[in-house]
Amino acid sequence: MDLRKAKETSEKLAEEAQNREEKLQRYEEKLENLKKSIAKSKKNKAEKIEKLDVLKKNKKELNDDHRSASKRMMLLSYEYFDVATKIKDENGESCPLCGVEYGDKIHFNLKCKLPCSYKRQCGFKSCYRCLEDICLENEGGNHGRICPAGKCPTCDTDFTCCQIIKA
Repeated sequence: MDLRKAKETSEKLAEEAQNREEKLQRYEEKLENLKKSIAKSKKNKAEKIEKLDVLKKNKKELNDDHRSASKRMMLLSYEYFDVATKIKDENGESCPLCGVEYGDKIHFNLKCKLPCSYKRQCGFKSCYRCLEDICLENEGGNHGRICPAGKCPTCDTDFTCCQIIKA
């Protein structure tokens, strides 16, 4: 009987050892899988850091390009205004409506401006003759006013011939 008990005990212990061995094998497999997963994650992290560095470099290059393009545009705009000023100086100023150069000797070619309302200060300038013509064209709509009235060509503000200002 002792032999049988010892044999049963031995079989139980062998079975437990077998179960523990299988368990240990499963844990080792899980450990290997986790190691592989960690290695893959580290590799992905390194690749993403590398891509991030490339993107940062590209961003810096684009910002530099933007700054230099902005500087070039500013210089070009200054050059444009310089050329426009030179052309204006060479050609003299002229009325935007009739194209005749302003003159100070003839009353009708004087440079004048309109007293546009506070909210719509367009600063429209023209020769007296053209502004007077605008008023006279609207003669029928003056409703008995002594001074003819018209509307500013740019902001549509009402004005009378009496309100025309020498510029």
